[in-house]
Amino acid sequence: MHKITSIISIKLVNFTLLILLITATQIGYAQAEKKIGDINALKEPSIEEYEQLVFEATQYLLSNPVNEKSAKFVSSSKIVCFWMNQDTGYGIPLGGNFYYKLRNTDNQQYFYAVSIVNYLLDQKINHNRILPCIAIEGETYKHQEDVKEVRLKAAEIFLGFAKKPKNKIKLTIRSKKYLKFYRKGTLNEKFQEELDELPTKKDVASPFITSVRPN
Repeated sequence: MHKITSIISIKLVNFTLLILLITATQIGYAQAEKKIGDINALKEPSIEEYEQLVFEATQYLLSNPVNEKSAKFVSSSKIVCFWMNQDTGYGIPLGGNFYYKLRNTDNQQYFYAVSIVNYLLDQKINHNRILPCIAIEGETYKHQEDVKEVRLKAAEIFLGFAKKPKNKIKLTIRSKKYLKFYRKGTLNEKFQEELDELPTKKDVASPFITSVRPN
């Protein structure tokens, strides 16, 4: 029997956060649209040229509380969402037990996705490492070394963000256990332990469209 790997295809319009963007200030939209327009204006836009801008946007989002009235927050959100919808050469390895333990109601899965982008670009810009997270034929996606690393490191980034009271991230009992392992420095062991466990039907309540294929 084929092992089944869930590959997440991001439809960012489904992110809860975009509900906030609808009511955001016009000035925030203007700033984001100008920067996105700069990319679109190029005849053959190289998304790679904007990686530093996207990285800085993720840094801002992960360093400040959600504030849909902030022009910089809105601008940063739109920049990151735009980048994730482009052909960047990266896969965004959402999925896994940790991901499915996060709630959708207060943008937790969104900030985990932002954490993934942050880690991918940090490794490329600051450490000269490229972690493509693209499915490799003949391998199980979740067993790929790049996928395992990015999911774990992004979880650490997200939990570092979530543990700060000012960010008002209300983890559930099921997701709080990961914070416990994070604080003890044993999150990697927890991820390895759960690697081959399938998420429960109760956990799989995601706004993302999931395509399933044999691997």
